[in-house]
Amino acid sequence: KLADIIDALVFITDEGIGTHAQKVIQILEGMLDEKLGQAETNFPQYSWKYARELLDELLQNGEKTKVAFERGGDGKD
Repeated sequence: KLADIIDALVFITDEGIGTHAQKVIQILEGMLDEKLGQAETNFPQYSWKYARELLDELLQNGEKTKVAFERGGDGKD
């Protein structure tokens, strides 16, 4: 579930336009905070801070973190 929320946040942050996208981002961030809170309560032995760090990395390094599915087998576009 965390991966799905992170993926949605990255997508809407990159592709979203306008106030509706900003509202969706706020909703997704709330969902992420809720899920991380649940995870920290139920599984305190794990370092859940890395989920937030992963999201930050994906958002800061946009293009570097994407897999280029459009490329052919020879690495050319």
